[in-house]
Amino acid sequence: MDKEMQDSFAMFYGMSQSLKGLVEPVEMNDDERVSKAKQVFLNKINRDMALNLEACVHCGLCAEACQYYVASEDPKYLPIGKLDLMKRVYRRELSPLRWFHRLHTSDITADDLREFQPKVFDECTMCGRCSMLCPMGIDIAEMVHVSREAMVEAGLMPSELDYMCKEQDGEGTIFGANEDLLNFRLNDLKEKHGVEIYVDKPDSEVMMLTSGLDIHLFTDALLGTIKALDHMKVNWTLCSHAFEAANFGLLAGSDKTQNHVTMRIVEAAIEMGVKTVLTPECGHTYPAMRWAAAEISGKPLPFTVMTVSEFFGRQIMDGKLKLKKIPGNKVVTLHDPC
Repeated sequence: MDKEMQDSFAMFYGMSQSLKGLVEPVEMNDDERVSKAKQVFLNKINRDMALNLEACVHCGLCAEACQYYVASEDPKYLPIGKLDLMKRVYRRELSPLRWFHRLHTSDITADDLREFQPKVFDECTMCGRCSMLCPMGIDIAEMVHVSREAMVEAGLMPSELDYMCKEQDGEGTIFGANEDLLNFRLNDLKEKHGVEIYVDKPDSEVMMLTSGLDIHLFTDALLGTIKALDHMKVNWTLCSHAFEAANFGLLAGSDKTQNHVTMRIVEAAIEMGVKTVLTPECGHTYPAMRWAAAEISGKPLPFTVMTVSEFFGRQIMDGKLKLKKIPGNKVVTLHDPC
């Protein structure tokens, strides 16, 4: 790691460590916290979620898919266990046998909410591996997201996420990576590497998204994408007012922020008339745009959403991107943490 990268990481680490003290805790009494959390569960539990909550056969396969459990073998990381609060509200208030469950299923408390806050925020990435492996098809990740929404309404969103949501909702940036910083980084790449940079280019077919993390730290990822797109003669552009791919509303469980951030990108893509929107790392951007964006906008998207890796893969299959063979029959694998 060179000196410039070391300095950037040190600056970023210091910035991230300072976030916790920048947001005041939400003042709310315990009864109000419980009431607001329960209301989220009651509003969000639909037919599919109710069936999922009834379908668990306690086989434990979800644990074998969870990186937290695999690394620690600690039962507290069981994915299905992160839904206990939602399940208790469902059993007492919505299930067909609710009159019976109320006899032996305790109501949730503010202490329960505080106990489960790290379970749904710190001990789960909503990667969906547990959902993929579940023989009953239970979408645990989606219900963890609803549990995060309940925490947000109860005033228990982690302060770091709260700050990031407020910044992205208000400024459209993360970690201060605004249009000016983007242009500075792009001009730097152009001068050092001689690449062509396109921002707000009319009649483009592909709109590329990037991230504040790439702008601050991983400009090599941004450079690599630009070089590859130019090599394939792709008609691409960045959008000056909708380039940020990260969606802290999705990560935090804030519908308001998620919807705002998503629609900023959707409206920009429609305005520019592009055919494809390319999402980078971090991988949560893909489900935010590929699956949730159409629901949020209320109609099918008039463009295709692809990850950069998927787009490059299709170009390889179509013969537009040719790769040199690695000598020695070595195998290259793609590891996507999201």
